[in-house]
Order: sequence, then structure tokens, then C-alpha cells
Amino acid sequence: MINIDSLILNTTIKEILNELKTEINSQGNNYFRIIKNSGNDIMTNCPFHKDGQEHKPSFGINVDSGLCHCFTCGYSSNLPELISDIFGKNDYGRFGLNWLKTNFCAVD
Repeated sequence: MINIDSLILNTTIKEILNELKTEINSQGNNYFRIIKNSGNDIMTNCPFHKDGQEHKPSFGINVDSGLCHCFTCGYSSNLPELISDIFGKNDYGRFGLNWLKTNFCAVD
């Protein structure tokens, strides 16, 4: 169970990334090719530079807070903002929060 922006979800960051990978890749984007555990972070390929095709993961998502940071290009956000940005929405994470609610029903 994780808490993202006061939204309690019965899932993990890794499961969220795998679902996001499946959905975004079905739209023709090959993001999150590598997803691996690294302590308190999940490391993956950054979707914002090199068109997500870097050879070594430089993008970390903290498993407790959902905060995201690319150690190469400097992109930083929370998980809902990341999801909104990946889908091309400029809405400060509102789309991402709704996507999380839809795909990973919130725990009451």
C-alpha cells in the first residue's frame, strides 16, 4: 500500500510503472524499458531525454513518497505530475491522479 498525494493505493510503484509502461507503449512510445529496484527507489529509463532510449536507467522514483527525479536531465515531479506529463497533459498532475484512481482503486 502506498500514499500518493493523500491517495491510498493498494499497489506498489513497480506495479504502477508496469501498468503505465503497458498503456503508454500501446500508444507507440517505448518508455520504461528497464525497471529495477535500487534500495528505496525504482530506477528506470527517463522518458524525457533521449526519447526514453538511454542505455542505463537514470530516472528514480522513491517507493515511499512517489517523488521522481532524473539524475541526467534534472526532471523532478511527483508521480501524478509524471503521469500527466507522459500523456502530454499540462495540468499539474490532475490527469495523473485520476489515472491512478482509475487503474488502482483507492483504499477507503
